[in-house]
Amino acid sequence: MELSRFLFIATVFLIANCSFSQEIIQDSTQVAKVFEPKWSFGAQLFQGIEFHNYNDSGVIYQGDSDHKLAIGLHTDYQWHENHSARTELNLTTGYSYTIASNFQYEWHFFKKWSIYGGVGFDFNTSYNYTSAFLGAQKDVVPTGMIGVRYKASRWITLDLRYQRDLTKRFEVPSCPANSFRHNNYNVMLGIQVNF
Repeated sequence: MELSRFLFIATVFLIANCSFSQEIIQDSTQVAKVFEPKWSFGAQLFQGIEFHNYNDSGVIYQGDSDHKLAIGLHTDYQWHENHSARTELNLTTGYSYTIASNFQYEWHFFKKWSIYGGVGFDFNTSYNYTSAFLGAQKDVVPTGMIGVRYKASRWITLDLRYQRDLTKRFEVPSCPANSFRHNNYNVMLGIQVNF
């Protein structure tokens, strides 16, 4: 009787110990998984509205607006499951034709959602564009942006962004001390195809 009770308790203990050890082994293999950095490439198309803001010696005027279209390519480098960097090169239309280049930092806070911020440059390609009122457009304008992305699938990402000029876009030499400034800002919705 004592021997059978001992064998029963030993068998239960052995089974429990084996299953517990197996759980530890499975947990250790899951912990051992390390995120592998990865590169990705893609193309994007944005449609939005570009607004023009005028500042005349401290008085701000809201100007007109234009439709804006951008098409381009991007490269991503994700070094952590929550952190990545991106660079883009876009051809944009709107107030004038520009080539836009930017660098972004992206934070992935949910599995499919991320927010980002970045800085870049708009390179003016409309060299002959001048306005009697505004003067000549600058060749290079620094820009800043913030946005949110939703990864709809492995191939498709939706992107909503706000971007604005960080300096004046037009030089107006006729104003005293160059006090007149003209800035653009835009809101754009885009779709991206990831390769």
